Amino acid sequence: MPGLRRLAYSIWDEARVIDIEVPSPCIEYIKELDKKYEIDPRPPLIKQPEVCAQLSAAALQRNLAVHKARNPGILVTGGKAEMAQRLRSILETRKMDLM
Repeated sequence: MPGLRRLAYSIWDEARVIDIEVPSPCIEYIKELDKKYEIDPRPPLIKQPEVCAQLSAAALQRNLAVHKARNPGILVTGGKAEMAQRLRSILETRKMDLM
């Protein structure tokens, strides 16, 4: 998936159009996105990974809880820095997946 993401980003960045065959594991990954995290979090939840460090512990927990509803493996507890890093990782993956 990381290689496919890099390819998609370079194609998008250069405004190119190509035709490729996507490997079946990547297709399955994409089909399961809604089980990995909340695809379209609504305000006051955030979508930008770069603002995670600015959130309060309560806001981090609220954001993580929404993603946990899709993926029970996501933890919503811990220290503020730990929760911010966890949320940032989820949102960075989301950003790359939805490019």
